[in-house]
Amino acid sequence: MDVDECRLRFDRQVRARVREEPPAGSVVEWDGRVARTHFGTHGTVTHPDLPEDGLDELVWRQARAFADRGEPAEWKVYAHGTPVDLGDRLLSAGFTAGWTRQVLIADLAAVTLEGGLPRGVVIKENHKQLPDLVGATGPHRASLVELVADGPEPSGDLHTAAMMRDGRVLAAGWVELLEDTDFAAIGGMIAPEPAILSILCAWARQPPDLRLAGKTYVLAEADGALAALLTSAGFLPITDVTSFHLSPPEPPARERPVVHIGDVEYKRVWDRFDADFRFNPGVPSMPAIAEPQASVTWHLGVLLDGGEQAVDQLRRIVERGLRACTEPGEDLYWLDWNHPGCRFYPARVGGQGQPPWPGDAYPNGDYYIYITPDFRLGTFGHPWEHSLCVFGDSLLAEIEHDLTELLGTVMRRGGHNIGNVQHFGA
Repeated sequence: MDVDECRLRFDRQVRARVREEPPAGSVVEWDGRVARTHFGTHGTVTHPDLPEDGLDELVWRQARAFADRGEPAEWKVYAHGTPVDLGDRLLSAGFTAGWTRQVLIADLAAVTLEGGLPRGVVIKENHKQLPDLVGATGPHRASLVELVADGPEPSGDLHTAAMMRDGRVLAAGWVELLEDTDFAAIGGMIAPEPAILSILCAWARQPPDLRLAGKTYVLAEADGALAALLTSAGFLPITDVTSFHLSPPEPPARERPVVHIGDVEYKRVWDRFDADFRFNPGVPSMPAIAEPQASVTWHLGVLLDGGEQAVDQLRRIVERGLRACTEPGEDLYWLDWNHPGCRFYPARVGGQGQPPWPGDAYPNGDYYIYITPDFRLGTFGHPWEHSLCVFGDSLLAEIEHDLTELLGTVMRRGGHNIGNVQHFGA
């Protein structure tokens, strides 16, 4: 491969790349050629070469935007980029310089590695506990904890490998497929082990999952022993990259506004819901839960005549009620039966400059549930009964009147039929 050709390909496809679908809980805001990604817990800046005209004010605007949100920020500056004094401009705006590493690229078909495993050592791929085990390491090109947080679990475009002995991680690495590019990217490696690098590159070249397209090139950021390993395996250094950091005076939020729940939390929440509400899924099950004493259920048939405008009104009423009835700093679950769920903070979503409100109160094809972690209030949407159950005294006090005005006569109260049951044939 030619270094100039590799650098050009990197600039066109990766350097200023912004995901078409923002990572979970994030918001992307553009300022000219500059894209800021706000995660609620931190932020990043990406861009191509920038013009000199108005650059200082552009840099200060980004600094103010992160300061206004209380987010620490990372801004990467590439040695071959322009303007050449961008780093100095960042320092003048209050950023501090961090690490400097090489950016290296290889043709995946040409990566060559040798090496075996010591006695008693095993390789575990996609080890579920690996993000927790390596969370405090770094800095890496892309933190494994953050990559997992970016989307529902498991993420098909992310692969990990760990070298372990007696349950202890000796070395590890992870690689992601960069959508709409020819590249895979090594997010990070703990200890420069050829066996780990070999597994990551082989997977990136030809993932076993036929739904995933393999990549042609792989890139990494590295220095020291890891850079030496990559170079020996056929990687070419194409430029250097330096990180610049901006830190807020107060500690940032600990979690993103929206958090996809993993397997353990998913099972725990659903197991409790199944037990507490005696959930009985299936088309004939009407109702499908043991509706609490403090609950009201409405049929949603009237929304069919009102169209999307009426459905949006339902969503607004439920969203307003959930915002009003959750405590400051309290989160909510949104559950979609047999699909990935999430946990989110009502005060940090749905507003200007915030991620959209997750989920839906209207049961469009599946059981949809909003519920507080203590299960004291929430909603249950039944797709086949075409009904919405609202439970919890405070939530009912907040929205029962508005829902009755929109939906008409109450169908059940405390699980007992009292109203327009004729709509579903009971």
